[in-house]
Amino acid sequence: MVFFFYQETFLYHKDTEIEKMVHHIIMWDLNENVGSVERQSVLIKIKEELERLPGIIGGLTSLKIVYEFLPGCNTDVALISTFENKEALESYQSHPEHVKSATYVRSVTKNRRVIDFEE
Repeated sequence: MVFFFYQETFLYHKDTEIEKMVHHIIMWDLNENVGSVERQSVLIKIKEELERLPGIIGGLTSLKIVYEFLPGCNTDVALISTFENKEALESYQSHPEHVKSATYVRSVTKNRRVIDFEE
């Protein structure tokens, strides 16, 4: 018989508390005015607009846009991102480059759903 043990190891500093990473997930549907002909180019533009941000905005450790889903999914495009902490997420939301990208995304999407959680 074989047993496996899993142990999480955290580094603590005596004066600080460990901050948890923040995951920020958004799902959108495309607007009805985005036709089947332009659908792919709109999705690519959303991907380009948002996936450029990790190198620009501090505290944003990863960001991925997904739009090729398995059958049965009920959204058109999703953003999956990770931040160093809650303050980094707040800073990201008001950063001028994010605001610029979000303006485009809002112009072509509807039914925004958001999930934020710490881990």
